[in-house]
Amino acid sequence: MTNTNCLEGVKCPQCGNEDEFRIAVTTMATVTDDGGEVEHGDMKWDDTSYAECTSCDKYGTLSDFKAQREASPDSSPPPSTLLEALDYVRATLKLRQHDEATDDEVQEALDLASAALAGERRPA
Repeated sequence: MTNTNCLEGVKCPQCGNEDEFRIAVTTMATVTDDGGEVEHGDMKWDDTSYAECTSCDKYGTLSDFKAQREASPDSSPPPSTLLEALDYVRATLKLRQHDEATDDEVQEALDLASAALAGERRPA
């Protein structure tokens, strides 16, 4: 299932869960010396909020769970601008951290970034 609301773009990079996460949120509560009660109002969180996958217990910041563009050159168009090339390198390095990209794929991403920096396009 692809999320289109609160969890849009969120997916566990370890197990693939997209359904449910524990996220540290900011909300209002009424607190006395005897304890507190959460008010049923807005909750706020952002990419820096602590998050956990409820399926495999992977944890980190919510940005660690943001679905990344596939780094495989076969599944995505070649980057044509420096910013696209840098995003491609960043995604490839993130995949490499999880052993989902090879050293050759990382090198290819770096070569693409160098070509974009030089104003060239990747050969077809």
